Amino acid sequence: MTNYTSEKVSDEYISINACGRQHLFAKRRGSYRPYGRKDYHLLYIAEGRCFVTINGETTEAPKGSVIVYLPGQPQEYSFFPEDCPISYYIHFTGSECEQLMRDTALDERNIYYIGKSHTLEVLFDTLIGEYKQKLKFGTHRMNGILLEIISVIGRKNAYMLSGSSDTNKRFENVCEYIHNNFSKNLTLEELATKCNLSESRFSHLFTELFGKSPKQYIMNVRMENAKELLLDSDMSILEIGSAVGFDDQNYFSRIFKKHCGMSPNEFRNEY
Repeated sequence: MTNYTSEKVSDEYISINACGRQHLFAKRRGSYRPYGRKDYHLLYIAEGRCFVTINGETTEAPKGSVIVYLPGQPQEYSFFPEDCPISYYIHFTGSECEQLMRDTALDERNIYYIGKSHTLEVLFDTLIGEYKQKLKFGTHRMNGILLEIISVIGRKNAYMLSGSSDTNKRFENVCEYIHNNFSKNLTLEELATKCNLSESRFSHLFTELFGKSPKQYIMNVRMENAKELLLDSDMSILEIGSAVGFDDQNYFSRIFKKHCGMSPNEFRNEY
């Protein structure tokens, strides 16, 4: 009988072998792979802590840490139930992974502390949802999300090393505020005030950090939530539009089509 394994190597640009979210509350858990894996392994500690053993020495990786194992690197780490740990993981492979990890400076050590990130957790949850649902074009979207996850981690690590983590934290708080209040009429002035910055300076730094303007970011959050409601609820188009911040159904449908390439009804029927 052949045992299933997600461990494989691909010649594609990038390919995800497995991903998931783990709540490890019942008993001690971990992994011991003296010869590592053939693919890349990335762990993000969302809650609790992880104990990582490297060359016989054990180091504590607190929440907000990212653990990276390159192919062939020994893997030894443990979680303890009393810490109520929650972690995300991805196993991935591909012809460009080595260059990608080098470009983002994530090939230099095993543990990176970047701080707890709501943005990163949303990306992981979205990736895991795509992985489980196996929707049309899901592989392309998963690969895109993985690239974004690695880029976000690399950027946060660079900010931590440069000493600008306070600024980074303020923008993380703004993003969390957006995700919790996306249905409201969020203004640039309101968001800039939360960072104690002028509107122009806030907009410039936000775009530099996240690769899109505050307005684009808010719209992306609204559209992603609209897509989830279209797929996972029986709400009408009018109700969904209202839930994500649009009072006019026709305007919501036009914006959704512009953003997603099809109308809300077409999206619901297609997927």
